[in-house]
Amino acid sequence: MSTTASPPQATDRPKPNAGAERSISRSTERPVPNWAARMAHAVPLLVLPSSVWRFPVAFGFDMGMVDPEAGPWVWWAFPYTFGLIAVTELLAYLTVGLVSRWGEVTPHWMPLIGGRRVRRLAAVIPATIGGVLLTALWAVEPILGAFGLFGLTTIEFRNGWWEAIGIVAYTPLALWGPVLLAVTASYARRRRPRPIRT
Repeated sequence: MSTTASPPQATDRPKPNAGAERSISRSTERPVPNWAARMAHAVPLLVLPSSVWRFPVAFGFDMGMVDPEAGPWVWWAFPYTFGLIAVTELLAYLTVGLVSRWGEVTPHWMPLIGGRRVRRLAAVIPATIGGVLLTALWAVEPILGAFGLFGLTTIEFRNGWWEAIGIVAYTPLALWGPVLLAVTASYARRRRPRPIRT
C-alpha cells in the first residue's frame, strides 16, 4: 500500500525575519530602518521648493524682495544661480547614500576609489558637521534674525503674498540639518563593528 506525503502547510513555512519586516533593503550589509530610508529620500524633496524659488532669480526677477543696495542684473547671475541649485540638490542627495549600498562601497565607475569600502567615520564625520552647519544656517539663524539678535536681519518683501511664498519655499530647509543628523546616527549605529565572539 502506497502513501503520498501531504503538501506542507502554511504553518510549516519559515517565518520571515522580524528585523527584515521593519526595514527596507538597500543591498546594504545590514538592514536599513524604514524611518531612516524614508527620511533620507525626503531630503532632496525638502530642498526642492527653495531651488524652484531661485529659478526666476537667475533671470533677474527679484521674487518680491526689497533690497535698496541691490544692483542691476548681471550675466553671471544665471550660471551662479543654476550652479547653486545643482550643488544644493547634489548635497541633499548625498543623504540617500547613508541608506544605500554606495554609502558603504564606492561605485565601481568612480576613478581611483571605485569599489573600495567606505570607512564608517569617513561618512559619519562630514555628515555630522554638515548637519550641524545646516541646522545653524536654516533653523537657528532665521529665528535669531527674526528677533534681530547678533546683528542678524531677515529679508524684506514688498507685501505679505511675496513673503508667504518665500516662507513656503524656505521653511522646509529648517528640517534638512536635523534629518541629516538623525539619518547619520542611524548609519553610524548600523555600521558599528560587530563584536568578536570568542
